[in-house]
Amino acid sequence: MPGATVVEGPQSPAVRFSLRPRVAASICFILASAVSLTGLLNHYEYRKYLGDVLRDRHALVLQDIGHNIEASLSIGLALGELPGVEADMQDSIAQDPQVLSIEMFDEDGKVLYSTDESLRDDLVSEDWTTEWNAGPRVWSRLEPDAHVVGLRVENSLGHPVGSLALRFSRAEFDDNVRDMALRIALLCAAIVVGFVLLGAGLSVFVTRPLRQRLQALQAPIDPDVKTDAATEPDPFAVRFAETTAAAQRAVADGAREIRRIEREAGQQIVAGGGR
Repeated sequence: MPGATVVEGPQSPAVRFSLRPRVAASICFILASAVSLTGLLNHYEYRKYLGDVLRDRHALVLQDIGHNIEASLSIGLALGELPGVEADMQDSIAQDPQVLSIEMFDEDGKVLYSTDESLRDDLVSEDWTTEWNAGPRVWSRLEPDAHVVGLRVENSLGHPVGSLALRFSRAEFDDNVRDMALRIALLCAAIVVGFVLLGAGLSVFVTRPLRQRLQALQAPIDPDVKTDAATEPDPFAVRFAETTAAAQRAVADGAREIRRIEREAGQQIVAGGGR
């Protein structure tokens, strides 16, 4: 209806949420996601690197034992009657407390030598036999309670006759991985917080002069805009205010002149119609 007053309802929180906080929140989310993804990738790379280092270190132990076994096989000794094998295994365990056990099994998976007497003549798991048959000469597995590193043993003709297997505790590996995960998490959090604080500081110091200038430019047009009286007036804003005031006076004078002309024209029409 003409002349009816339209009453606007209260703005929703989404409308009151201005553009700048939304942009800042989006940037923080993107930054946190990127830093978190980088931290996960670094954690995965560290875990893989540490596993490779531990595997190679224990593979060297098996290579020393394997060389002695292959040397004995090359002179015609039977695989099940090699001297000094268990002594070499016990010496290796004594030098590294992380090693749980060392076994030597044949092509059928039967344990021939072991640092644990209870395992002698037992059959190893099918996973072990699959690994040493299908994989490279040095193979490895990650089990719930231990890491397993294996070395294929060959005779003088290069034919595989069995494999050595070394089990070492996961405690050191898991502790190092856990410590590195904590360090990476703290570093990522520090990076995100540092960038947020830096961005907030730069936003305040960089945008403050611009905001003050915009307020000074809006003040002559919008009386509700408040400016900081303590700051030194901007010469450009002063000139803009003077120009705006002059333009407003010219517009007001023009409007008054138009109304005067319309009023005089109306009076003339009325006077002409009376005659």
